[in-house]
Amino acid sequence: MKSKHPIALLLGCFALALGSAPAVSAADDNRPAAAGLVLGQVSNQATGDLLPGAVVQVEGTNISTVTERGGVYNLSLPPGTYTLLVSFAGLDQARTPVAVAAGAPVTRDVTLTSTIYKLDAFTVAGVREGNALAIQTQRLAENPKWVVATDTYGNPAVNPGELIQRMPGISADITGGQIRTLYLRGMGTGFSSLLVDGDRMAASNGNSASRDFQIEQLGTGNLETVELIKAPQPEQDANAVAGFVNLVSRRAFDASGRKIGFTVGTMWRLRPDMSDGTPFKDKPGIDLLNVNYSDVFDVLGKQKNLGVAFNFSRRVSSTAVDEEGPNFIYSISQAYLNATTATPLTRAWGTGDFGQNPASVAYNSGLSVDYRLSSDAFVFAKFAYNDHYQPQKGLRAVVGNPAATAANFTPDSTFQHSFLLPHAASIGNVRAWPEFTKHARNYAVNGGVEFKVFERSVTVSLRGNYSHADISYPGTLVWNGVTTGTTGIGFEIDRRGQDEWYPLIRQTAGPSIYDPASYNMSTLTRQTNRAPNDVIGYRTDVTKRFDGLVPASIKAGVKYASDDRTARTDFTAWTFAGRDGILNSADDGITPYVDVHYKQGANHYGPWPFVTKPLAVPEGYWRQTAADVYNSIATTKSGDVKFREQITAGYVQGSLQLGRLRVLGGIRVEETETKGTAWVRNTTASWAGNSVGGTSLDPATVAANAARAERSFVRRNTGTGKYRDVFPGLHFVYRVTDGLLARASYNRAISRPAVASLLPTITENLDALTISMGNPNLKPFHTNNFDVSIEKYFEPVGLFSVGAFLKEISDYSRTISSVVGPDGVDGSGTYAGYQLSTTQNVGSARVRGMEASYQQQLSFLPGALKGLGVFANFTSLQTEGNFGGLSTTRRLANLTPRSGNTGINYRYRGLDARLLLNWTGERFRGTNGGVDTYSADRRLLDLKLQYTINRRYDVFLDMSNLTNEPVGTVIALNGLRQFKENGGVFFSAGVRGRF
Repeated sequence: MKSKHPIALLLGCFALALGSAPAVSAADDNRPAAAGLVLGQVSNQATGDLLPGAVVQVEGTNISTVTERGGVYNLSLPPGTYTLLVSFAGLDQARTPVAVAAGAPVTRDVTLTSTIYKLDAFTVAGVREGNALAIQTQRLAENPKWVVATDTYGNPAVNPGELIQRMPGISADITGGQIRTLYLRGMGTGFSSLLVDGDRMAASNGNSASRDFQIEQLGTGNLETVELIKAPQPEQDANAVAGFVNLVSRRAFDASGRKIGFTVGTMWRLRPDMSDGTPFKDKPGIDLLNVNYSDVFDVLGKQKNLGVAFNFSRRVSSTAVDEEGPNFIYSISQAYLNATTATPLTRAWGTGDFGQNPASVAYNSGLSVDYRLSSDAFVFAKFAYNDHYQPQKGLRAVVGNPAATAANFTPDSTFQHSFLLPHAASIGNVRAWPEFTKHARNYAVNGGVEFKVFERSVTVSLRGNYSHADISYPGTLVWNGVTTGTTGIGFEIDRRGQDEWYPLIRQTAGPSIYDPASYNMSTLTRQTNRAPNDVIGYRTDVTKRFDGLVPASIKAGVKYASDDRTARTDFTAWTFAGRDGILNSADDGITPYVDVHYKQGANHYGPWPFVTKPLAVPEGYWRQTAADVYNSIATTKSGDVKFREQITAGYVQGSLQLGRLRVLGGIRVEETETKGTAWVRNTTASWAGNSVGGTSLDPATVAANAARAERSFVRRNTGTGKYRDVFPGLHFVYRVTDGLLARASYNRAISRPAVASLLPTITENLDALTISMGNPNLKPFHTNNFDVSIEKYFEPVGLFSVGAFLKEISDYSRTISSVVGPDGVDGSGTYAGYQLSTTQNVGSARVRGMEASYQQQLSFLPGALKGLGVFANFTSLQTEGNFGGLSTTRRLANLTPRSGNTGINYRYRGLDARLLLNWTGERFRGTNGGVDTYSADRRLLDLKLQYTINRRYDVFLDMSNLTNEPVGTVIALNGLRQFKENGGVFFSAGVRGRF
């Protein structure tokens, strides 16, 4: 007899139990007359806010429901007299008697309160309600998730990443002074998706058709809570190996009436090591402006049936990042000789500054409209627009010889104290990114209708969404200057008694690296990038609810999503020829053009000379060599790609409650079709597809090489792919005692391949008999995910949770080289016998981990101590697999094995003070030239202060990174320094009002 998969057996048993639920409910009810209907709203008496997520239970039975948006609920009950128990986190339980008559609806509105409001009326309201809603949502969730309110950790920053990084299982990378990349359970953005109100958002990174999202492009002005969905339900998309980040918007129907709020403030950054001559100084001003408004209106003769919520924010910020190490010009294997041994020698060192001048400006806005057609139906529409303009600039310098051997050092050189001898390849190199502007825009529109039929036992939902994201770099300039002379530069590096990031550098030979006269103008490039993404989705969901002794529901739906991505590149390269039109001649010096000359590296190095207006030189001084024109055409055309992904999905899921046990299970089917367009290139010399001519400026040679570049792009190629997957999911929640839950969960998920791997690119060489191809038929990573946890909820507002998870990942991909068989790549002999390089699904991996979290307001303490609150969380991860490689390893690039957060807050009268610590353990980044690189352990300490003047006004002062900790580092395992990014201490201060 053929064995059955255990998951299939579990689903079969679940379906059998669910199928019998209506019959069981009907038999147990045994009611001869029609049921009656109890309906109403639940609200917070102190704030007037309506309470979605409140539990309404019939005392002495297993019958219960949960209030929806607007705090509304309804229960179908046999005729009789009952007592309703209504509860919500942080509020006292209410008991409400109700008499139900056959076929007659009865209304019972319930207001909840708490004795704590009597103790401290206006200082506890607001933050406390946000925490209570978040905890209530997490407690009632049928699948594992973490939920936090936007103000759980104090005044929220504009960047949602500042809040999200403090959640369990999250670590973050900081780029340019802003949190950009989020790692969910150790895995990067390619293993997760960003949702807003449950809908996937378009994402762009500006440089390629990538799926990665940049969280700093969004705002927190209209957010209510943030959810980290660890294991999705079958109704949710399957592209969630690591999980989802879901940003939940505020809705006007949840408010008691008109609410107007504003924030006005300023921001500044303190970098104690900043040179007086730096061009990245911050300027004071009104940097923060936020306005939010919500109200509920009476329309067309009905009461409170139109809700409107609007927000607008403007943020002006100036980033000034100190960079140490040669990272932006030389790799770690170039910067050090014998880097993996106990006796390395430093071949190159560098420093730099990166920032915005003028400051960047971000606008975030949102509008939400809800209209209640009747007590059983409503329509909604939401709009969001975000615009972030960042005039970035970079100034970087490096000195050394990346090809130096032991013979290029004095015999007595050591890592702590070395002497690099002068050599023609030992140079000083100054580079400027005078125009590195980044412009990010995204907007979204979604809406739908929801209505109830069949005595409110069936809910039908129709929804649609559209979002657009586009990050562009409209003309990045990179200027390059190098030292002159044929003898090269010699220098001494002395680390003895010095900070590892600031060794003493003394020049011993060659032209002065700090004198503009020592440098020649070298090269200039300009590159424009755009990578827009459009996402469209439609879905229909139908839920049937069965009331009775065994409450149950069945939900089914279909969804269609289209994901369109394009990438465009425009690249031009020049070489400086000067007035005489000759490369590397006497008139190529940078002295006439230097406009910035200052010290870097905490004033340890310099002053370095830079040219930040390279296009201001006389016309004709920048010329294109034969190599320049070839590279310009090749880079431009290679960056021209299109990609479309269409996903059609259907699901069915059901839930039931068996006493203390809640069960949800179901199955989802997704079919994915992809279509990509890219270039086929022939780089064969006999085809005239390779670059020749080198540095020649001869017009005929340049034109001929341009023609060779154009010829190498043979044709546009379109490739398609298709795959279908089935995704079961099963989630258990068991109420051990009041406030103590045990969870167990299984689901199957995928991580879709990188877009670059799916593109039908082909690069052929007919002489070498080699071919490199994209793979439109590449399949996604597949995972079987298991989660277990215990959650203890404290009154009035608190939570302790500990859990473990396991992810078994298959179909990892890597690039494989093989010889094409006689049938060729297309069955007709094309490229038979060629050496083929392409990406294939061949690998597997396992990720497992443990998460613990605790948060509680210590209101049981006496006197003023009752204002104390604490929180802490910790995540530990392990990984093992070949990850598409040839051998098993326990390291996965960018997976953070250990991370955590802790903090203490104190509220007394009008004061709210919070001290927060975010910790990220050492993380393996990857291997470069045989050298393993890591990010060092990082601890960021923040202090947030707020004082409530009265019910209408607060003042606040937030200080981030109090200890001036480096926000990013790259080091080798033996301690070699490659890169450090120090953003300084960040301050934000202002006033907040509400009416």
